Amino acid sequence: MQASVSIVSIVLGAALVVSAPRQSLAIGLGNPDGAGHPNVGLLAFDLDGPNGPIPPIGFCTGFVASDSVFVTAAHCIAAVPALSWAVTLDTGPIATSGIYPDDFPFFVIVPVVYATEVVSHPRFGEGHPRANDIAVLTFPAGTFSSTTPVDLPGEHELDALAARGGLIGQDFTLVGYGGIPFARSSGQFFIDGSRLVASAPFQALTPESLVLQMTPEATGVGFTCLGDSGGPQFVGASNLAVSLVGGGEAEGPCGSGADFLQRLDIPVVREFLGEYVDLP
Repeated sequence: MQASVSIVSIVLGAALVVSAPRQSLAIGLGNPDGAGHPNVGLLAFDLDGPNGPIPPIGFCTGFVASDSVFVTAAHCIAAVPALSWAVTLDTGPIATSGIYPDDFPFFVIVPVVYATEVVSHPRFGEGHPRANDIAVLTFPAGTFSSTTPVDLPGEHELDALAARGGLIGQDFTLVGYGGIPFARSSGQFFIDGSRLVASAPFQALTPESLVLQMTPEATGVGFTCLGDSGGPQFVGASNLAVSLVGGGEAEGPCGSGADFLQRLDIPVVREFLGEYVDLP
């Protein structure tokens, strides 16, 4: 009986974590992605392992970086004391439909694959709580062999683009698992665990972050929030993922301003990723 109480407490605690201020859920104003980005998947935690009675619980987003490596945000891994972590690349719906925040996290009803190792950046949280906000999950060789990985950027690729004027007016594609808002101001979303896609325009570049404008009233386009954490931002319609949802500490509710996203092209991140995948 005590074990059951502990598991319930952890699930409720996770729900409280994702219900904290500024942590609602969505690719806001997104559309179903379908087969558009098959290398973007849902990250789920499992409280009692692959053989336990409790199913995996959907929590964050991430992307395939090789046939055996999946990348997500380190703050997702740090948030839950999971026994196991798992991934599905299913487009969804992958859960019974519900309303956020009442029904999030949600039980996953499609098959998942379980990670053999989960490693967060060794300098995650160094300097500020979301510094170096990246983690990798490793799987048996060939697990994702039927999926083309995302293209990762070269070192300082965003700086090179900026120097050529290639970021001004550039839209970035947002992909993640989340909900569709009833009304953004209400903080409530319809959720069924579908992969959604939207876009947002470039605003600025910092040494650690890609900054995108995610105020729908101003841009008429989409935004990200928790639940999309770990999801990639692609340059336009390309397969080049230059950042992920993480790293920033933007203020206010989702969709209320600029979003600071963890750059993937900076040396401190590339050194970590280079231990697991081949980099350009």
